[in-house]
Amino acid sequence: MTVLLTHYPDLYRERIIELVEQRYGITNPPFSFKFINSLPYGPDGYEVTGLSTPIITDYWGVKDSDVTRVDDVEDISLIADAVASQYIKPQVTWTDDLPTAIKWLNGIESKYPMIAVDFESRDLTLPQFNELTMVTIGWDRTKSIVIVFKDQSIRDYVLNWLVTTDCKQVYHNALFDTRFIHWHTKQLPKHIEDSQLLAAVYNNNVDQAKRKSGLKEVSKFPYLDWANDKSSFELYVDSSTYSNPNLTYVGPNPSITQYNLPLIYYCGVDACATHHAYLKYDIEPANPTEWIPQTSEPRYNTEQFNQRYYYEFILKPAIPVIVEMLNAGQAIDLSQVNALSEHVESVKAKCLAQLNATPLIQEFFKDIDAERTTKFLEPIHKAWKHPQYTGFKANPKMRAFVVNYLTGSTYDVLSDKELKLIDDPVLQPLKDKQFDDKAIIAASNEFAE
Repeated sequence: MTVLLTHYPDLYRERIIELVEQRYGITNPPFSFKFINSLPYGPDGYEVTGLSTPIITDYWGVKDSDVTRVDDVEDISLIADAVASQYIKPQVTWTDDLPTAIKWLNGIESKYPMIAVDFESRDLTLPQFNELTMVTIGWDRTKSIVIVFKDQSIRDYVLNWLVTTDCKQVYHNALFDTRFIHWHTKQLPKHIEDSQLLAAVYNNNVDQAKRKSGLKEVSKFPYLDWANDKSSFELYVDSSTYSNPNLTYVGPNPSITQYNLPLIYYCGVDACATHHAYLKYDIEPANPTEWIPQTSEPRYNTEQFNQRYYYEFILKPAIPVIVEMLNAGQAIDLSQVNALSEHVESVKAKCLAQLNATPLIQEFFKDIDAERTTKFLEPIHKAWKHPQYTGFKANPKMRAFVVNYLTGSTYDVLSDKELKLIDDPVLQPLKDKQFDDKAIIAASNEFAE
């Protein structure tokens, strides 16, 4: 791996190595640095041929398929995860056997006070219309289990365990996963954490690109693009040709390739990534340490609230309330809603009428409306088939039109012979082939129009 820099921050390499060892137990990971201005410059930007791949940079003037761009190469935490991504691979163990699942869950409850949890389902619809297919539980950045719900008994056991265990449970977007738990058990886990909400309060930014809180953005490193390692969200997909040394089955089922093994591994990595996402932003205790009424505007923040406070006492407590509302629904008085809608539309119409009648507003929009009209009509005029005024043409259709125009008749077509049989002095110039006669020219132009 090569990290491209514009300058070298103090103790950059040492801090990265220290963090990689602290988080992942990897000692002395090999990676190198290169200054961007020392690279050869070509017509498409700086050239990176000959460097150890992958290449990490936050500079856009580098063109190469091996380049991975990050927000900030001086972000020690981010680069440490990027370095670690080359050397770690989550170890996922899975089963579809209830006795094995019971044994695993008892062991997890006795050893790990915090777990990351994620469900897989067939789609993202409502719980009552959506079938849960598996759950993953992770307790480490690289260790997780997956329990496949091959039948209702194993599903019900796992869901009941989740609402009775004292383990703190981390979900990424808890409103999705815990809705399933609440729907099936009418209960919620005792201790819910949401890594997406936690990431959101720390990534809060007016720049949309900088406030992303999705799991794939937050945990791109060290797990890279693990979302590609699945064939579909269907549980049963033939995986007889799939091989993954980091995915291990435990149980009595001899025909495990009937399952969607890429999806099972993807699910297992989800729990590791969720665990990592939570730890990444679990950086400080809430301040104040308990809920207090806020007396200042957030921009002034005289109480010195930190970001963790808003997560702990504003966002997280709302999770169970919102889940129950989503699953139970909210009663709506439709007659009151319709009355309110009519009132709002009435007030809106009166306000617009008053504004449009104001001379100042009319003067302001006068030039704007004219310009809008011109721009609106421009493509219409361009597409319009403008008539070509070429005068009278002696063909049956045009001859019939001119005669109809001059006499009020209703011919569809008219031959020259039939024209001569019509006794009407108005048609005499046409019979005499005086095509420059004003009446004939007017009729011919109307035909063109």
